[in-house]
Parts: sequence; structure tokens; C-alpha cells
Amino acid sequence: MLNLRASILLQSALDGDPRIAQTHAMFEQLIQSFSHEIDLDRIRLIRSNYAFLSIRLQKYDLAESILVEKIGDELMNPILLADIFISLGTIQIRRGNAPGAKSYFHQGWALMRNFAPETHIRRRMVELADWYELIDDKDMVIEILRATNKPVGNFSAILQNSN
Repeated sequence: MLNLRASILLQSALDGDPRIAQTHAMFEQLIQSFSHEIDLDRIRLIRSNYAFLSIRLQKYDLAESILVEKIGDELMNPILLADIFISLGTIQIRRGNAPGAKSYFHQGWALMRNFAPETHIRRRMVELADWYELIDDKDMVIEILRATNKPVGNFSAILQNSN
């Protein structure tokens, strides 16, 4: 497991703590210090967290290169693979590349929709619906929200414009 300080800073940074740059630097040091580590799961975890922090700092090239590399590592875990695709779509949408984002989002959605919407998956699906709303794909927003078992009626503005 990561050391306690890194874990706490990571969660705080992902929750919006302004020390995100400090946390990012700490994970960069962890990657270097564990580069000769035999425990591949530990290295993958550190690199994943480093990629997500890189997205928060708008270091998209760095995050994208780490996440693309991780696709091969996670081929047997569809939920983690879906997370990677959604994160890559997030990078693309923040760069202004809506078609590229949509392609990644569709790959993530294709993997996620086959799972029962447990709490953590449901949260990720609602986030995906938000991204689809940004690229103005209301049909996908409705499909995802229905799959999360959320009452779509709560999103009346989306429904009104989807006809």
C-alpha cells in the first residue's frame, strides 16, 4: 500500500485541496523510488494516481501517455479499463476534441453498462453522463441515467431538449 501521507494527500487533492501540485510531486518521487520495485501492482497504483493528478493539473500529455500505457495492463479488468477510457475522454474534451472524447466515452460506456450499478460504478456513470451533456449528446445522457436506476425525470431540462 502507499504510505499514509501519500494516500491522505491523494484523497485531499482529488477532493480539491490546493496542495495538488505538492501531491503530484510526491507521486513523481514515489514512481522514481519504486522504479526497481518487484511489486507491479504497487507501481501500477502509483502511476494511476499520478495520471489522475496530472489531469487535475492540466498536464494532459503526461496523463494521456500513462493511461494509454495502462490499457494493456488492465485488459482483464473491465471496470478499471472503463475508468481509463473515461479519463482519456476527459482529457480529450478538456482539449476541445469532442469527437475523440466521444470515442473514448463510448468505449468506457460499452464496458460499464454490463455491470450492476453499484455505488462506485453509479457515481462514475453519472460523471460520464455529465461529460456527454457537455458534448451535447442527450440520447446518451438519458441512456446512462436510466442504466444507473436514477429517475430520469430529475433531469427535465435534458429531456425537454431531447425530442
